[in-house]
Amino acid sequence: MPTDLPPLSTEQQTLLLRAASDAITHGETAIRWMRRELGCSQRVAEEILGLLETWGIVSFSRRGTTRVSLIHPRYLQRIRDQLTQCGGRPPKPRPLFELQMPPLSVRQREIICLLAGGHNNREIGEWLYLSEETVKTHLHRAAGVLGAANRAHLVHISYQRNVLVVTEPWPTPALTPEQRQLLYLIAVGFTNLQIGNRVGATEVQIKRRTGRLMERMEATDRAHLVHRGYLHGLLKAGNGHVQAA
Repeated sequence: MPTDLPPLSTEQQTLLLRAASDAITHGETAIRWMRRELGCSQRVAEEILGLLETWGIVSFSRRGTTRVSLIHPRYLQRIRDQLTQCGGRPPKPRPLFELQMPPLSVRQREIICLLAGGHNNREIGEWLYLSEETVKTHLHRAAGVLGAANRAHLVHISYQRNVLVVTEPWPTPALTPEQRQLLYLIAVGFTNLQIGNRVGATEVQIKRRTGRLMERMEATDRAHLVHRGYLHGLLKAGNGHVQAA
């Protein structure tokens, strides 16, 4: 990537900042939207979209004519500051790699957020006016993109990949070392049988221990349990691997 390109003009930087803000805030963008919202020509919209792609703010892959945002809204101001400091030009290839999330659709992100909040497929469907089958399909596809083994694992990877972000950590509850280990194994996608083999217990014993842990953490299911593990600082995202606090 050339590094001696001049900074963008003030007008170009303004358009880039507006386009980046819109894409990150709404979760996706398209040239037709950019032309309408920015009041610019087709050529200018294509140039701005190319910059968004080069920065890694939106995906190169297409869903029709739409590009999905790869940046969580929490990082919006950080992105705006970096775009301004660099004059709109990326200083290196993939400069935002550590902040990027997978190219999930806006709907898939909404569903993952509701899943993490303890809602089942029916409740998610009612909230988003979708059928249970449609919710299940979206979760299946999201799990495929993220490589998740089950719903709890999907929530864990979503935290690891910036799809879900902890904004303000909650107080950490007192758990035994065994409970922390169990939470960790659930987060990385282990089944009750696999956990039992790991710790020398039966499936029934692990199921009972999980029930007690969920009660202690006020979680409705295993996916919700992992979510609360992150909120309480018992699990932390770091370099693609789960870390037990």
